[in-house]
Amino acid sequence: MAIAKMKKLMFIAPNRIQSQLMDAVQELQSLEFISLSQGQSMLEESKPSNQKNLQELESKVERLQEDIRFLEKYLKSPSLMKKLKTKKETFTIEELQQTVSNWDYQELIESVENYRVQLQKFEDKNAELVETENLLRKWGNLDFHPKEIFKQPFTKTKMGMIPQTTDNRYLESLKESQWIVVQEVYHTREEVGVFATYSRKHQQEAKEELAKVNFSVTWYPFDHSPKEELQLNLERQKQLKEAKNSLVQEMQQQEDLVRKLKLYCEYAFNEWQKEIAKEQLYSGEHLFCLHGYLCDDVVEQAKQQMEEYGIASQVTVVELEIDPEEYEETPTVLKNHSLIKPFEIMIEMYGLPKYGEVDPTPFTAPFYLVFFGMMSADIGYGLVLWLATFLALKLFVLDKGMKRNLMFFHLLSYPTVVWGIIFGSFFGVDMPFQPLSLSKDLTTIMILSIIFGVIQIIVGLFIGAYSNWKKKDYANAYTTHIGWLAIIFGLILYLVGSMILNIPILATVGSYVAILAAVLIVIVSMLTSSNKFAGLASGLYNLYGISGYVGDVVSYTRLMALAVSGGSIAAAFNMLVTFLPPVARVTVGILLLIALHGLNIFLTFLGAYVHGLRLQFVEFFGKFYEGGGRALKPFKTYEKYIETKQKSNQ
Repeated sequence: MAIAKMKKLMFIAPNRIQSQLMDAVQELQSLEFISLSQGQSMLEESKPSNQKNLQELESKVERLQEDIRFLEKYLKSPSLMKKLKTKKETFTIEELQQTVSNWDYQELIESVENYRVQLQKFEDKNAELVETENLLRKWGNLDFHPKEIFKQPFTKTKMGMIPQTTDNRYLESLKESQWIVVQEVYHTREEVGVFATYSRKHQQEAKEELAKVNFSVTWYPFDHSPKEELQLNLERQKQLKEAKNSLVQEMQQQEDLVRKLKLYCEYAFNEWQKEIAKEQLYSGEHLFCLHGYLCDDVVEQAKQQMEEYGIASQVTVVELEIDPEEYEETPTVLKNHSLIKPFEIMIEMYGLPKYGEVDPTPFTAPFYLVFFGMMSADIGYGLVLWLATFLALKLFVLDKGMKRNLMFFHLLSYPTVVWGIIFGSFFGVDMPFQPLSLSKDLTTIMILSIIFGVIQIIVGLFIGAYSNWKKKDYANAYTTHIGWLAIIFGLILYLVGSMILNIPILATVGSYVAILAAVLIVIVSMLTSSNKFAGLASGLYNLYGISGYVGDVVSYTRLMALAVSGGSIAAAFNMLVTFLPPVARVTVGILLLIALHGLNIFLTFLGAYVHGLRLQFVEFFGKFYEGGGRALKPFKTYEKYIETKQKSNQ
């Protein structure tokens, strides 16, 4: 079993050290709180909810995250390589608190808000200038101020626009008017700009004519002519742009401000989580109690943390064993060797085992390694995968999740190379040595695939039998697992005795074993059922599962199929290049090979990854594994911008 043993821990301490204990536990990042509802009776009085403080801290975190995103848009973005090589700063919770205590939160927020307000003013002013520019460009041909013609003693002139139509009827109507003299200044697809001049004696008639063509007055509030005003407008835009660029340049130098915001965000998030966690404490007048799940091998580390915080003597730690009745609600933590741990990814994808069940990771890993390697078998492809993952792991600073994923594929590169040696393939080229040929030994490879499948099915049945036996479900252990193991064992003896070694007695023993096991499945089903007829039907139906086992075994032939397809495609790509002229082979041909093999590498690894998962999830897990467990949800720090280190590890 590779599931960590869990314990329930109770920390009982005076209220005055509540903050220090919460810091120590949060820094540990391994304890999951048991909610107040699960143990409210332990103390009569519980701590009242502090929703106001929770909301304030949540708002603070959201505001800081918003400000960080705002400023980061203007910072000079480092290169991808630099990002991958840059390590996060590390702090203990105490160090983070001390660092942040030197800064004024309101001052930090106001600094960002000042930049935001200034930028918005620039944007608003620029939008205003652009709108004005659009107006002036329409009337830009005028080198005089319109007011010069507005104040004539006998005539009146209006500056405005009329809608443009396909037949230009509005403009033609004005031109034909006996009351109005119209001068066209500009026209667009939507409108026509005009000066409309008419006698003051006939302004009523003129207004009626203008209304008929939907004439609208254009207000001109400027001191200079449109032509002069346009130049002034463009100059103002230039000055505004320079001022904005100066502000942006200043913002680009605010790495320190962004760092402070990030550290403060980490601190605020941690404080927010502590307030949430405090809702789950059991609090009395003088004492409080913290209750939660913790891995057994972390208990001593937790005690060491309290030593480092100087509160160990004031805290009473009560360790409680978990009863089998509590397994359903107990979180699951997988604990495996460093070489096996990357394969926990697959288990997490399928669903964690319940606490107290078998962790399938150690059994899944070797099969997946063999299957992936067999399906993607090529020395060259394996070396590419090895080199890419090795360099990434060595050169780049990666988070725990990405490091585990890369380690997973790094381990897969080794069986890919090994199987490439077995099949004698190097980038689709046949090597001088070929223990097995993908073109000549298809039957052998298919049989080998089936043998691997039978072995994995047998292992799955053994694990299932062990799990049921552990639960004292002996009848189900036999009918579902042990009986089928005997049937498979009998069939193997029969096939070996009759077809391979030609030993009739061995074949006879095998057939008897298989028949006896099948009969016992029916008998056990009848004996364990209150309704014997229903038990008989159940047993017979169970035997019908032989068709499922046949399908499972056949499914493993995909190991051969993918190996052959990947190798054949690689060989075809190589052949394609040989059709090129000699000169092209060493120029375009090399580039073409790189591109084609790059594509085949991607498709080969993708196929091996997906089909390998299917064999584990369907054919293997279906024999013993249920899943349905839940992951530990520890009380932890944010760790988005920094890494948290423990005082006990300093």
